[in-house]
Amino acid sequence: MMMTDVVINASVLVAFTESMAKHALTLWADDISEEKMQIISPGIGVMPSTSFSSSFHLKHLFSLDCEEPEIYTLASAIRPVKDPLFLVQAFSGWHCAENSKAYLVIVGPPLKDEAYYSSFQDITLR
Repeated sequence: MMMTDVVINASVLVAFTESMAKHALTLWADDISEEKMQIISPGIGVMPSTSFSSSFHLKHLFSLDCEEPEIYTLASAIRPVKDPLFLVQAFSGWHCAENSKAYLVIVGPPLKDEAYYSSFQDITLR
């Protein structure tokens, strides 16, 4: 089956951006209509509060002794497919060698691989 066949037979086509949708509509101008195209952004939107300081909050929550910590956030499920341990180990090496003000916060649920999650906790709680 050719890609054009897939596009023609699809009930809905999803694009991540307006430009991606326009490109698809250009490629298959004779085969699809704008009504078939939906744009769904792949990210999450955030509305930062002007009165809440996340750095201040995290500094006190984790007892950081750094005056101006640099907080990096990874939003990801804890699972081997994404392998956040790779990032944790690389980040830890960078933190120790070059930037002691940098801290990594991982936000996400553990998924069903208990052995991986257990090793993840062992490494991250050191």
